[in-house]
Amino acid sequence: MVIQCQNLSLSDRHKTVLENLNLNLPDRQITALYGPTGSGKTVLLLILAGLIKPSTGKVLIDGIDVVKKPRMARRKIGLGVIPDFSPLISKLTLKENLQIQAKILQVPQPENRVQDLLKYFDLTDYAGTLTENLPAYITSKASIALALLNDSSVLLLDEPEYRLTSEETETIWSYLRELKQTGKSIVISTRYQEVAAKCDAMFNIALGKVVDPHETDSVGLVRTQTAFA
Repeated sequence: MVIQCQNLSLSDRHKTVLENLNLNLPDRQITALYGPTGSGKTVLLLILAGLIKPSTGKVLIDGIDVVKKPRMARRKIGLGVIPDFSPLISKLTLKENLQIQAKILQVPQPENRVQDLLKYFDLTDYAGTLTENLPAYITSKASIALALLNDSSVLLLDEPEYRLTSEETETIWSYLRELKQTGKSIVISTRYQEVAAKCDAMFNIALGKVVDPHETDSVGLVRTQTAFA
């Protein structure tokens, strides 16, 4: 599942968020969008998911234009929890949230799909818990479950390791590696070097641009893929 960003920019009268990005994200790999807070990583995930329209350029998911054919592209994309854009409703339980999203996505046999994901991610004990009361580790697993509801080929995850312990992070990574082995393409955003270093490929995004590979190498990340605008 090839993901391409062609001359991608996003700006308004006051700020340029992304500037002329050209990226080819590898298929069936775990790819990191690495950069500091405010660099445009999360916005890029939302553009890939078809939830934000770029000012210029296009995004292609397996040849499908996300802007022109968002519904068709959405069938191939699974988006996890993103702060301030989260589809999870705080006053509903985890199971209720997954059920609602499954119906919105028109998932076949939604009840069975939700039960299977709760079991796979060992979330059954938290199914009746309000999402606002879930610990960070459970929210991270629920985020991946959310992205998998329609069995998407591409999973987009925003900082899945955020606020987790080292042990919890490693468990999350065991899920990601297993999903990669099933043929999923996984794109994560991260601000941490050690997380980016675990990925198969990495794009260092600073202030909305993909930076020079020498800058990336200077922080010790050698498996860098860099595209220039």
